[in-house]
Amino acid sequence: MAINSTPQSAAPPTAITTSKAGLISAMAEANAAAALNAKLEAMLGVGTFLTADELLAFAKHQIEKTDAQIRSHVADVTTKKDKAAVLQQISAGLRQVKGGSKEAQIEKFTELKALAEQAGLSAEAGKLENWISAPGGLVQSGSKWNSDHVEGFAQEMDARMTALTSNTELTMISIQGLMQQRNQVLQLASNVIAALNEPAKNAIGNLRGS
Repeated sequence: MAINSTPQSAAPPTAITTSKAGLISAMAEANAAAALNAKLEAMLGVGTFLTADELLAFAKHQIEKTDAQIRSHVADVTTKKDKAAVLQQISAGLRQVKGGSKEAQIEKFTELKALAEQAGLSAEAGKLENWISAPGGLVQSGSKWNSDHVEGFAQEMDARMTALTSNTELTMISIQGLMQQRNQVLQLASNVIAALNEPAKNAIGNLRGS
């Protein structure tokens, strides 16, 4: 019997029309379901039974871990907000003296450098120091920094401030997600404890009714 050696054409690939937002949403839902399933497995195990005390211990551990993450994120948000506020001050201060005298620029740049150092903005403090004291800087030069240079630095500060603000917003979203996880653990523990206590309630009710 002859064998047909003509290669069969492959089926055309299925077109994927799912939007990026839809994929992200589906992945988020799958991750949430997987996380909840992991919590249930950790609490109930396979063929095991947790007492109310064991359940409360598990919930306490999960909540403490989540609270630690929330505190870390809150501290991060506070730091970034403080830095963004200082960057705004630096930007405004630079623009105040971009058309000023050499002496006014030295005084203002020195003040802004101290603010940057206090806020942990080492790169910005270093650049201000260079503008003041480095070869060709204000102290050794016979002229001031021109308006365009100062405005360019101010715009750099604006961009840094915008980036920090956007990053802070993302961190706030993470905090909201952690708060939801915390509430889920509390609700789950409450529901299971209620179910564990139901037989005892029914037994007491039967005794009272007898």
